[in-house]
Amino acid sequence: MSLPTSTKRAYLAVAPVKETNLDSASPDSTFKVETVPIDLVNLKEGQIGVKSLFFSNDPTQRGFIQKGLKPEDTYAIPIREGQTMSTYGLFEVVSSKSDKFQVGELVYGNAFWSEYSVISEASVFNKVDPNAGLPLHYFMDIVGLTGLTAYFGLLKVGKITSEDTVVISAASGATGSNAVQFAKKIFGAKKVVGITGTDEKARAVEALGADVGLNYNDKDFAEKLAAATDKKIDLYYDNVGGSILNTVLRSMSMWGRVVACGSIAAYNDTSANVFSNWGAVTVKRLTVTGFIVIDFKENFGEAIQAIIGGLKAGTIKYEHGKPIDLVGHFEKVPETWGLLFDSSKKPFGKLISKIAEL
Repeated sequence: MSLPTSTKRAYLAVAPVKETNLDSASPDSTFKVETVPIDLVNLKEGQIGVKSLFFSNDPTQRGFIQKGLKPEDTYAIPIREGQTMSTYGLFEVVSSKSDKFQVGELVYGNAFWSEYSVISEASVFNKVDPNAGLPLHYFMDIVGLTGLTAYFGLLKVGKITSEDTVVISAASGATGSNAVQFAKKIFGAKKVVGITGTDEKARAVEALGADVGLNYNDKDFAEKLAAATDKKIDLYYDNVGGSILNTVLRSMSMWGRVVACGSIAAYNDTSANVFSNWGAVTVKRLTVTGFIVIDFKENFGEAIQAIIGGLKAGTIKYEHGKPIDLVGHFEKVPETWGLLFDSSKKPFGKLISKIAEL
C-alpha cells in the first residue's frame, strides 16, 4: 500500500468567544479546511501513522477552542488558531514505529480532524477487534469513551445502588442515553428519570428503559420532576449544568450525590451556567463530584467487557447511533460537529462522523 503524501485537515481559523461560525464560506468562519503535506514514512520512535475512519463529535471540544482559554482551565491542551482540531476517533494504523501497534490494526484514541495523522502511541486508548461481532461505530459510542463515561460516572463516581432514584439530564444525548440504559439494566436502579428537550425524545428515552421521560421545555417541568421523583433524587447525573441543575437540586434527597459530567448549556455562553442554588448543597448535605473518564483508564477493559456482554445478551440495546456519512465530504466535518448545539437538528444519541471506509 502506497502512503499518501498530503491530507485534508480542518483547523481553527478564528477562536470563538460565544457562538461558533460554521459557514465555511464566511471570512470569519471558526474553522477552515485545507490540504497540507504529511510524512507518514519518517516517523519518530513511538509514533504511528493513522487513517481516520470515524470521528467522535463531543460538546467538550467547544471548550478547547475558546478564545483566551488558559491551560489550567481545561483538562486538555487548548487549540490555538492555526492548529488542527483534536478529536477522539477510530483509526487504522497505516505506518508504525512502535512496538505496540502494527500496520492494519484498528485503534481508538485521540488524534485530529485530518484524513491522516501522525500520533504518539500514548494517544491510543485501546485496540479495536474488527471481529468482535459488533459494527465498528459501536466502538465510538456505547463501547467507546461515551459508554465508558456513562458507566464509570454511575458506578465509580455516583456509587449507584439498586435502591437509588436516578435522574439523568441530556438523556437523549450520547452519554445520557447510555447512562439511562446502564442505570436501569446493568446497575438495576429502583427508578430512572431522563430529562430531554422534546416530548418525542422523552418517549424515546422511556423506550430505552427510563421509568419516566421529561421535557425540560414543558412549562410544568419542575412540578413534574418533583412528582416523578417524590423529591427524593438520590443520584443526579448532570450533563448540562445551567437552569436544569438548579431545578434538580430542589428535588434532591438528603445526602444525595451529583455527578458533574458536563455543562453543554454553557459551552457557547458561560453566562448560561449561573449556579443559583448552591444553598441546597449545604442544606441537603449533597456531594458534587466532577470527573473525566480517563481517570479510570486502567479499568477500561473490564467495563468494555461488561458492556459487550450486555449487548450480546440483549440486556442493553443499541439501535440509534447511525453515523453521518462524510466519506468524500471532509469539508463538512465542522458543520456536522455543530449539530451538537442545535437540538432541532441533532439526531438522537451519539453524533458520529464517518470519514472513510476501512
